[in-house]
Amino acid sequence: MGVESTFGALRKLGHFLVGLSPALQRGAERARSARKRFVERPLPSRLRAWLRDSPRVAALLDLARVFYWTNYARDRPDSSRVPADGRAVLRAALAVAVTLALTAPLALALPGPTILVASSPPRHAAAWSVALWPAAMALCWALLLAGAAFANRLVQLLASGTFLYLGFGLVSLGYARSYANVIPPLVLLATVWVGARGRRSVGWSEALRHWLVAAATGAASGAYCAVLTPLGEGFGPGKAALGAALGAALGLGAHRLAQRGHGPDNPPEAPSLPWTAAAFSVAIAVYLYAQVARQGLSRSAQMILPMLEFIGSYLWPVWYLVGVGLIFKILSTTTAVANTIKVWVPSRWLAPLVVLALLLGSMVLWAPWVIDTPALRWPTPVSVAAFWLYRAARHFIWDQPAAGTTAEILRWVFPLALAAALLQAVRRRLDSASAGALVYQLLLMTFVAKEYVSQLFGFGRAPTRSAAVFAVNAISTLWLLQSSAMRAGLSTSLRWPAPARMALLGGVLVLALIELHARAAAHDEHAQEQIAYYLFRGVLDAGPAVALYVWASRGAVQLPLPAHRLLGAFCAGAAATVPLTALDKLAAWGWNLGDLGVALDERARRLIAGEGGALDGDGTLDPAWALSKAALIVASWSALAWWVERRASDRASASAPGVLTLVAVALGIAAAAKAQLALPFLSPRWMVLLTPERRSSGVDAHFVATYATYALPALALGLVWFSRGEGARLRRAGGALLAFVLLSIGLALWPSQEPWLTAGRALPPLGASALVALVALVWVARARIDAAAGAPAVPRSARLVGATSLAATALLAAAAGVALYSDRPVARELPGLATPLPVPASWTLQPTSPGAVGVFQGSTRGPLPPVLVVSVDSARPDEVRALLVHRTELASRALPGFQLVRRSAETPRAFGGAVVEYAFEMRTRGGVPVPVLGTTLMQAQPGQRVLSMTLVGTLDDWRAARWVPSLIAQRLADEARP
Repeated sequence: MGVESTFGALRKLGHFLVGLSPALQRGAERARSARKRFVERPLPSRLRAWLRDSPRVAALLDLARVFYWTNYARDRPDSSRVPADGRAVLRAALAVAVTLALTAPLALALPGPTILVASSPPRHAAAWSVALWPAAMALCWALLLAGAAFANRLVQLLASGTFLYLGFGLVSLGYARSYANVIPPLVLLATVWVGARGRRSVGWSEALRHWLVAAATGAASGAYCAVLTPLGEGFGPGKAALGAALGAALGLGAHRLAQRGHGPDNPPEAPSLPWTAAAFSVAIAVYLYAQVARQGLSRSAQMILPMLEFIGSYLWPVWYLVGVGLIFKILSTTTAVANTIKVWVPSRWLAPLVVLALLLGSMVLWAPWVIDTPALRWPTPVSVAAFWLYRAARHFIWDQPAAGTTAEILRWVFPLALAAALLQAVRRRLDSASAGALVYQLLLMTFVAKEYVSQLFGFGRAPTRSAAVFAVNAISTLWLLQSSAMRAGLSTSLRWPAPARMALLGGVLVLALIELHARAAAHDEHAQEQIAYYLFRGVLDAGPAVALYVWASRGAVQLPLPAHRLLGAFCAGAAATVPLTALDKLAAWGWNLGDLGVALDERARRLIAGEGGALDGDGTLDPAWALSKAALIVASWSALAWWVERRASDRASASAPGVLTLVAVALGIAAAAKAQLALPFLSPRWMVLLTPERRSSGVDAHFVATYATYALPALALGLVWFSRGEGARLRRAGGALLAFVLLSIGLALWPSQEPWLTAGRALPPLGASALVALVALVWVARARIDAAAGAPAVPRSARLVGATSLAATALLAAAAGVALYSDRPVARELPGLATPLPVPASWTLQPTSPGAVGVFQGSTRGPLPPVLVVSVDSARPDEVRALLVHRTELASRALPGFQLVRRSAETPRAFGGAVVEYAFEMRTRGGVPVPVLGTTLMQAQPGQRVLSMTLVGTLDDWRAARWVPSLIAQRLADEARP
């Protein structure tokens, strides 16, 4: 925690309190008036005019406001902009939220008298903090239920179910049955009455939906009463069903009571939202404190804390949406820095200085690679310059882990930008405008890489933290949530009135803060890390879609499709991934439900036991199912394109909306295809079934491959389907066929052929070819959007760009094919092995060392060549993991500087075996110590034998060859499969 973050948190808190308190608002207005009178004096006014009239000073001030003095006043809570019904609930929610945020660090640092709040592991919390939990929970649920009753029927039904079962059902199950448990069902029946009076039914379909929601809510309430109160003792074995039937009748009666004496032309008067929320809050508080009086504060806390943690784990959609806002922050920062550079650098010097900066940056970023590859025999001036540049930048870049990782990402960005600048110079088009655009794009990539690495390194914090750090984080979380809530709650619609929005958002705000406060009081310091993880995942999963939307809308007067429609298409694509994942699992087990059930039971058992890797798998698709899956997805995309075209007035107006819709659906599929499903009511068995086997926790190869697999075919289909000209049917068929071929290639190559692509060093050129093609298609799609928005026509250079992109894609794909051929697996006969070992062709067999059946050496540019040692041991298949652990312990004692490498999503797969990665130190023939890394993979073979493959190499060689053992294991597993 630095001074800047502390000062920023204090400023946020000040603005929050000013927006919350009318007295502080009046004080802020007086201070603003006094400042205005001061600046209107002669000397300050002349100084202000000089600052305003100086473009360079104004640019520096804008830069300072972006980095050091953000204008928080525009995001402070302002109840004057909220309708009268939502003003009171907003202030109540904000008051409770700020109380919880400010008392969370106090509960962490000043516990006072403590009570037991968790038994496994034992955790204690301050008694005064625990006493606040029921009151905050009462307000939270009251706001959610009241807001849902005034919003729409679907939200009311979801809120009622969450309240009854995820909320108070979990709490009440820990208590004895009592008549006090009747209060939550009565509150739900009251929401039926409020909803019937607060919303007007127009037509028989609307009235029918009202009656269905009333019956469902009443049935849930009746079942709750029959099970958790003494009222159901005389109902017999089927008391839950009988209680549900009686509850449904009560729900319908509550709806009828609300509508009595009123008709379509004489609707009932809607109740007051603040008074409704207050009544609900009092009833729920009475229930909770009654349970505290009966069971004691410690027992109640042991029931409430798990419920808060459980519900908080399902707030990830909220954090996802908040995390996506980071993209807009990066865009504003990039714009401010680029404008400052353009203002301060004369236009005639901008282009040459940009080229010089790109050249110098490329040399600095590639200097370590030149030093690490002496086998290339660099000229002496190049080596000397590389050493000098490395020493000059060492303290600023390479000695800092986060800065060094960012530099490795940007290592490829600077040369590409330099090539683009030189190409513009050769074409004599490198002027100040093109140089400024290049500066903006380079800065954008730099800030994106820096923010990504910063978020990634943020998970490696210290295990303990002070109350001051927690206070800063709590205030920042509060500000983040309230600013997002204010932006979303000020608009209104028929199904989402502004007062109802404020109540719902206020309830979510209090729920997030009460969880944070409770976990801080219980000294569970992983709460902030969980929030940071969800924000990070939001950027990863939804970030590409939002970034594409923002980029497509830059410069356009109005996008042809509103943001909420694109969000709906994105969510529809994500939802469609769920059944596709289940079909992937079924196809992997030969479409045999019995075998699939046995496998699901085994993985569910491991998941419940807390074993790692219970949800992981190879992710390999059956070839026939891969083609069928591609055909099914392309058919659904084609149907969607046809539907968009039919709804449009003509083909020209359908082009841009159709392309955007298809891309949004494809990005939704890609986002959900690499993420773990986190939904309530899922048993471990269903979680194993519906969770993809291959997931991504960062921007890795799987992340890029998944997005390229789905985005490229969707873009190609949209651009061909909605293109102008004759022969619409032939064009549609051609577009669908092209999308089918691209999607089939993607599904066939990834992740089924991931070991071959990675071990064969074909992944970088193949990924680059996909990226070039994707950028070219996105550029064409942007031209369509600009044309739909009435922008000028695309110049003729677009054809040159398209031809160049196509040629670059073909060359990179050819390079990937050459790499795959040169590293194709070749069968090698080794003593002690019943079957030949498929080793890449570029690896040469060396003299066998003691204890090994084969030693292979790969090519290198570093001081030590990579080595693959193959050995065979006698052991049963169930002893593979134990044998690997034993060998790892022996290696840790024998190898200097031995340490295990943290397992990540990029760890090579074992294909039925076990794998471990580690690092240690070796010496060259000259005695120079060199850090090396190793991968050991063990796989059971027929005849009670275990194949062991150990790969050792320097960092660059190990990164390129670490998948070689995995490739061999995959080929052996495929040969052994009947």
